[in-house]
Amino acid sequence: MSSPIYEIEKLYIELLNRPAESAGMAFWLNEYNKSGGNLSGIAHAIEQSAEFQNLYGGHEWTTATGLMAQVYTNLFGHGPDIPAINAWAGKYMGALVDHTSIADLNIQMADAATGADLVYLNQRIVDGLAQLGQHATAHDVAPVEVQFADNVTLVGVNFVQEAVII
Repeated sequence: MSSPIYEIEKLYIELLNRPAESAGMAFWLNEYNKSGGNLSGIAHAIEQSAEFQNLYGGHEWTTATGLMAQVYTNLFGHGPDIPAINAWAGKYMGALVDHTSIADLNIQMADAATGADLVYLNQRIVDGLAQLGQHATAHDVAPVEVQFADNVTLVGVNFVQEAVII
């Protein structure tokens, strides 16, 4: 498992579409330690926050696809393709109909990321940690298989030049 700080930063990106601020990180790290490392409890607590509700719960979504597309865009910086819509829209519809956790689906979507989407998400997490003066270790960041073109430099998960994701 990754470090608690990395995992909490990841939850901020997955659930609030922003990096953690110092006070929030300190609060949730304390909750993590008090709970014996219960990230699921933290995710569900964040889901109940006014900020999460304003972002995902306070809207009358016309379709589950609209909600799913918003989450996808927030996570990966672009709209979903047809395979992503096919994979996720029904799950979001089920959550809306059954009043189950949207946060769990956001986390599942992020955890299923591959290729360029995974690189983008990892970079957001690493950048958020850097804003807090923290650094991700090699085992924190999800591995990505990348075939590099000539003269490409990999710094953390920063791509200095376009890479071909395989």
